[in-house]
Amino acid sequence: MRGPSEADRGFAVELAGPSDGKALLALYEDGAFPGGISVLFTRRPDAWFSLAREGEVEVVVVRDLGTGRIAAMGACILRPAWINGQVGRTGYLTGLKSLGEYRGRVPLGPRAYRLLYEATRERVDVYYTTILEENLAARRMLEKPRRNMPAYRELGGYTVHCLATGGFGGFPGLCGLRGFRPWDDKKGMVLTGGSWEELWSLYGPRAPEWNFSQTGRPWGVEESDIRLLRDGSGQPVAGCVLWNQAAVKQHIPMEYRGVYRLLRHLPLELAGYPRLPAPGVPAREAGFALLCSREGDPESLALLVEKTAREAAGHDYLLLGLFQDHPLAPHLEKFRGIRYRSRLYTVHWDGEGILPDGRPVGLDVGLL
Repeated sequence: MRGPSEADRGFAVELAGPSDGKALLALYEDGAFPGGISVLFTRRPDAWFSLAREGEVEVVVVRDLGTGRIAAMGACILRPAWINGQVGRTGYLTGLKSLGEYRGRVPLGPRAYRLLYEATRERVDVYYTTILEENLAARRMLEKPRRNMPAYRELGGYTVHCLATGGFGGFPGLCGLRGFRPWDDKKGMVLTGGSWEELWSLYGPRAPEWNFSQTGRPWGVEESDIRLLRDGSGQPVAGCVLWNQAAVKQHIPMEYRGVYRLLRHLPLELAGYPRLPAPGVPAREAGFALLCSREGDPESLALLVEKTAREAAGHDYLLLGLFQDHPLAPHLEKFRGIRYRSRLYTVHWDGEGILPDGRPVGLDVGLL
């Protein structure tokens, strides 16, 4: 690797460790996503611990040698997932951040990327990442072939749906419930809890049919988080878990602009839209994970999502992430809600890495 030039002298690229958790958190807290609702995505109380809960983690940092401060970072979370019908080793690239005062002053991007790759390459079959669709500057920079940088190959669109909760909801029909209890409708389907064995009997056999689907129980999930849709005979036909990661990962609305400044004070849930938390207050949220059905049909999945959202009145909203080829995606576009659209990429150094085949993508939002 080349030595430092005049431009990057004064900075060092190195791997971080658990003792850097608070310094890494400062980078997460340094800026919010722009837009009508400015949202801070953070990993309180310790960013290293938060990242490590999601898998093995390697974090590369650019350190200011004059002050010792971490000026920029990038992370790779290593975990197993189903890829092309087999359990593969994935590396999720995330947390590409810098402190505001250093933006445009840290010229070590290629070296940091290379160090992250060298630290993980023996443990990863395919790297992937997501970039917000509206972040055109980052997309143009990373999609364009650049010397000494990995290649970004776009797979398609990934949408995170923020769904209303409680007894109104933005779904077809206005009946529903508050509180968690079995619930029946004209189709005879009942929403209940269930066991891990019951859920895995639905999810396990179908997981290899998807790319980036999970291979086991997500961290922190309890049996009380399981939701099953049962038919008239009591057999589960669809299931999921509500994955609450608030202990280590939060979305905090920092500012409402434009029309959202007025809408925040209205009872939006009456019209089927998510409640908007007060500025600076972490959203009470949970994400759908391990979403599955016995027959693989979108109708039972849509009914499961609707019923689960109705009983989750204690949350401001529920998050559901779907890739563009998910059979449920067209149904979710009919639901009222707030949507964040991203692009999903595989990332390749030196032409290496598995290319996912034509199977649909089953990536859970809690893994982003």
